[in-house]
Order: sequence, then C-alpha cells, then structure tokens
Amino acid sequence: MSRKGPSRLRRRPGRFVILALWIGVPILPALLVAAPGAGEHQLRALSDDALRKLKASDFEGAASAYQQIVKLNPASAEAHSNLGLALYELGRYEGAIPEFSRALALNPNLTGATVLLGLTYSALHQYRQAIAVLTKVYELDKNDPAVVQHLALAYVSLNEDEKAVPFINRWIELQPDDPEPLYYKGKASMFMALRSFEKLKEIAPDSYRLHQLNAELFRQQGNVEAAITEYKKAIEKGPNIAGLRYALGTLYWENNRLDESESELEQELQRSPNDPSTSFLLGDIQLKKGNLAEAERLFRHAVEVEPGLVDAHLGMAKLYKMSGETSRAIEELKKVVALAAERSDVHYMLFELYRNSGNREAAEHELNVFKSIKSARERKHN
Repeated sequence: MSRKGPSRLRRRPGRFVILALWIGVPILPALLVAAPGAGEHQLRALSDDALRKLKASDFEGAASAYQQIVKLNPASAEAHSNLGLALYELGRYEGAIPEFSRALALNPNLTGATVLLGLTYSALHQYRQAIAVLTKVYELDKNDPAVVQHLALAYVSLNEDEKAVPFINRWIELQPDDPEPLYYKGKASMFMALRSFEKLKEIAPDSYRLHQLNAELFRQQGNVEAAITEYKKAIEKGPNIAGLRYALGTLYWENNRLDESESELEQELQRSPNDPSTSFLLGDIQLKKGNLAEAERLFRHAVEVEPGLVDAHLGMAKLYKMSGETSRAIEELKKVVALAAERSDVHYMLFELYRNSGNREAAEHELNVFKSIKSARERKHN
C-alpha cells in the first residue's frame, strides 16, 4: 500500500539545544592545548565573534568564523559541533553531517551534536541513519521533544507505523496540547488498521471475521441493512462464535426491532448464559413489551452476575416506577448514583419520584444536582 510521507518532517531543535552547544564554545584552554601554534588572542577573538553571531542567528557569519577556528584547532570537538549547527541552520545538511561526525569522534559525550546529527539525517530523508543516531540519545533521555518527534516521524516516513506509535504516544505525553502528534497518531493507526484489513481480506476473503468487520464498518456508517446482511453472513460462517448474535441483536435493539433483537439475543444467551449485558438487553425488551415479571427476572440475573451493571439497576428502577413501587424504584436509583453519580437522568428520575411521593426537600436536592450536572456539561462543551 503506497502513501505519501508526513507533510512536515523537519523540525528545528528548540533553543535549549543551541544553548547547550554554546556552552562549549569559549573554553580556550582546551583550544590552546590542542593547537599550541595558534595565538590565544586570535582564538579568543574568533570564539567571541562566533558566539556573538550564533546568538544573533547570523549563521552565515558564525559558519565562517567556525571554519577559521577548526583550521586553527582541528581537534576542538566543540568548534566542529557549532560549525555543524550553523550549517544545519543554513540548510547545508550535507556539510553539517561531517562536522557533527568529527565532533563526536573527538568527544562522544556531546549530546547536542548527536541530536543535531540525527535531525540532519532526518532533514535529508535518511531515516535509517536518523533512527540509529537518535535511538542512542532516547535510551539515555526520553524527555527530549526533538528526539521523540523525529524518531516518530522517521518511522512514519518508513511506513513502520507499529514502531512509530510508541514514540508518538511519548510525544503526546511531552506536548499534550500540540495537535501534530495527535494527527500522526491518527494517521499511523489508520494505516495500521488498513494493512490489517487488507491482509485479512487476502488470507480469509470469506471468513466470519471479514464479514464481521464489514458489518462493523457498515454499522459505523449508519448503513443498517448492509450491516445486518454482513452479520448474518458472519453467523452463517461461524454459527457457534460467541458475540456475533449479540452484535446483531444489539443492532436490531438500537433500531427498535424488538422481536428480531429478542430472537438473536436469546440464542446468544444460550451460548453465554452468564453474560450480564445480554440479560439486561432481553430484560429491556420485555420491559418495553410490558412483560414486567420476565423483565425483573432478567434484570436480577444481570446484576447477580455483575452487581455494578448500571443499566440493569436503572432498568429495575424503571420497572418499579411503572409498577407504582416508588420506594423500591428509589432504592435502585440510589444504587445507580453510588455507581455513576454523574448520570443527570438518574437524578431527574429521583426528583420525579420524590416529588410524586411528597418529599419536597429530597426532590429539590435532586433537581439541583440535575441542574448542576447539566450546567457543567454545557460549560465543558462551550
């Protein structure tokens, strides 16, 4: 599967990288030891001039000054590194790489030069080399955004999305408000999914899994009839696979096709008798049909299997409300509040029940909670 690479691969290093490199510039004793024939005054003047130009973003002037320094003192790792930096900022990547390489040969501990070497390889689309260099830095420090970003983008550019995702996730952790990593995570995830789907279609073109996948895609698109057709094909290919009839049953349930939903869910419950969600849905269907005793049995079975199933407790509360058993309905709703206090609809139901039973104080409290939750939700969306 072909695709274009990321729209922006080159990200300049943050100022922290440049500042880290400046620190090594004016260390004259080291320069003089390496080049005893060079005059101290000349090296000091060149070094000060180069530093001044680097700080002023006069990269052309800085490059010229550092070229003179490395001629006078070819053993200065810092000078080679900063010459590489100036060339990098000028976009002269082919010239920057040998300078960073010489700097690291002289002093392997120049982390800034290592980072910039990796970024330079990325700028030249030499992603394998970039990954090899930047991985070494990442193993020592996982908090450098420039390193994390370029590792992620290098793997994306190579279509190795599975390897890119961990770095994209780390990028999001470091810069949670940056839309860039979110875009690349979505892009990488999309292509990973597409490759999986294509492989599934290649190796099992008529399997229940492919029909199930097609059904889920149609379901997301809102094409109910096409989804139903694909679910039925999946069931035909895998009649004993748990979950298929549940999926079809919930689709029918969502579209208020209760008889068809009931048929599928009953068959699902035969295969998975202790599935609380299936019991709840069947109970809800019976409630809508007015079969209260059967609905209560199914709801009770659901909460016995999973006591924290909010929807089943809420179903019981609705059932008791319909039966006029206000106190029992309130008790079930209190259980829901204990499990999901943010459910505004539950507080409104409690308000109605307390009001109808004459408990004004409790009714007013629940109404205020309902309004508070609703107002907070509206503020969040605005």
